[in-house]
Amino acid sequence: MKNSHYPELVDFFSKLSSLPNNTILDGEVCVVQDEFHANFNHLLNRQTTSSLKQKLLLQQLPVTYMGFDILKYDGDDLTRESYDYRRSILEKTGAKVMPQFTPKDIHQYIDKHQMEGVVVKLRTAKYYDDKAQIKLKAWEEHDFKVTGFTSGNRLISALTIETLDGNDAGKVNYVGYPDTEEWAKKVTGMIAVVRYLKYTNNTGNKLKFPVLKELREVN
Repeated sequence: MKNSHYPELVDFFSKLSSLPNNTILDGEVCVVQDEFHANFNHLLNRQTTSSLKQKLLLQQLPVTYMGFDILKYDGDDLTRESYDYRRSILEKTGAKVMPQFTPKDIHQYIDKHQMEGVVVKLRTAKYYDDKAQIKLKAWEEHDFKVTGFTSGNRLISALTIETLDGNDAGKVNYVGYPDTEEWAKKVTGMIAVVRYLKYTNNTGNKLKFPVLKELREVN
């Protein structure tokens, strides 16, 4: 990451009087779409080499630094401390920190705000613990209608699918079933059970990370 791409971050950190030298934060630069979503494509747009575009995008797509964790503070190694303790130090730096949740309400939170998922950190975990964090993804599994297929290295490489009410849902790789002329003749019109990442941004009606789970005849 080049400082010239994100001058607002340079200005932000330079004004953090609570952030001493020899401090290492663990976080992510993002373009915030709303309180609960970031837009990765917008972040990529900020990485232009044109100085004129940089000035324009600075106003249109300002970036934010989201603090996830802290490894060192004022020279003190915090990686052997619990996440609860590290978070208490992180909050003192002035960095924007994600809220905390209990296991009971985390899935409700993901559904309510239509998030792709969250990274959960155990409150007692040290930074380098193998099981210090868990990625929770908002996966769903639904029926789709097969509208055709595409060919590549195989006769049937991918299936084109749509929702049961007729909206284009993109493609899903064809795996787990015979790649034969017989299946090529009958696969169109079948029902495909697809597992996919529940909520997507900037993909229209296309599913994100779709996986074919089952094919069946229409009843």
